[in-house]
Order: sequence, then C-alpha cells, then structure tokens
Amino acid sequence: MKVKVSLLIIIIAIISSNCNPKKERSNNKNIVLDTFYYSNGKIEQIIQKIENKLNGDSKTYFENGRLKIRKFFLNGTAFGPFYEYYENGQLKKMAFMFNDSCSRYIAEYNEKGRLLNELGNPLVKYTARQSENKDTLFLEMLFFIHDYFKFRVELCSDGIHYKEAPIKDYNLEYTKKINLWKIVKTLNISSFYFKIICTDTNNNLKEYRDTLSFNIIK
Repeated sequence: MKVKVSLLIIIIAIISSNCNPKKERSNNKNIVLDTFYYSNGKIEQIIQKIENKLNGDSKTYFENGRLKIRKFFLNGTAFGPFYEYYENGQLKKMAFMFNDSCSRYIAEYNEKGRLLNELGNPLVKYTARQSENKDTLFLEMLFFIHDYFKFRVELCSDGIHYKEAPIKDYNLEYTKKINLWKIVKTLNISSFYFKIICTDTNNNLKEYRDTLSFNIIK
C-alpha cells in the first residue's frame, strides 16, 4: 500500500510540474516568460506575458525540439503573424491573425513546401480618417510580407493613374505599413485602388489587385 501511495505522489508531482510553468523575467522587467515542459523534460511551449496578459511572441514545440507553432499576441488577443510547421520542419501554414478565429491572409503548404492554397492578399489591415478641417484624407495600410524580398505598393483613386507609395517598417516581424495623406476638395472618396507587386525568395513574381472600401473615421 505504501508503494502505491508513493507512486501516486510521484505522478501528482509530475503533473503539477507540467501545469505550473517555470516563470522567468526578461531584460524588460515588465515581461514574464512562462515555460511549459513535456514529461521528458523538453520544452513544449514558451509564452510571453505583460501584466498577466499574453503579449508578444509565443512558441510551441514538438517533442523532437522542432518548432510547431509560432504566433503573436497583443493585450491577450492574437494579433500578427502566425506560423504552423510540420514535424519535419517544413512550413505548413502561415497567416496574419486578428483574433483566435479571424485571419486576413492564409497560405497552406504540403510537407514538401508546395503551395496548396492561398486566401486573401498581403494587405491585412487598413484605416482611414479625415483631418479636423475635413479637407484631407489619412490612410494607414498594414502589410504582411513574409517570404518577399521585393515588395512594392501602388495606389490611386481612379483605377488608372497608379503611383508608388512609400513603405515603412512596423513593430511586428515581417510587417510593413504605409501612411498616406491626400488633400481633397470634398471627402466623398470612399475607395482606393491598389496593386501589390512582390518577388519571393525563389524569384517568383506575384501581383495582387484589389479595392479598399471604407467609412471615414471622423
């Protein structure tokens, strides 16, 4: 009977150690890293928290040590690039997440790296607002540019006269943004046309075309 009790205590101890992650402070004192482990002692997951909310980079691993899932959070909600891998290390799926059930861009691959399916385009978020004197339109666009080493965006309001827009860095991995302003006599413009011309690491050229439709934020 004593042997059984001791065995039960050991099992409970192992389960508890897996459920209660090891907590570490990063160089930024506000960031806490929670680390979870498999029963064999290998790392299963590392999540980053600020003020007890998921923030920043989160990684989940296979038991063989290879990366399984990588995603980003903002104030407890999934926001930013999402990557899922096969156990052989090949990318299985990538997306740009806005919450746990919504993605603006998804690409899926087979175990040999061939693209199986692609939904959406690299433009993953945009907002429009007007100036206080109501004669200027401000447009912000967010792009997910994973796997592209050349990336160009052209915009116009008539669908004919496209002009390249300057792209800036954003504070998320593989994410760029455009801040555009346009003086207009009346703010009856409710759409913009855009082209995304990009070249991937295999030198394949891709072009996406679409229209932005929006309600102006006053």
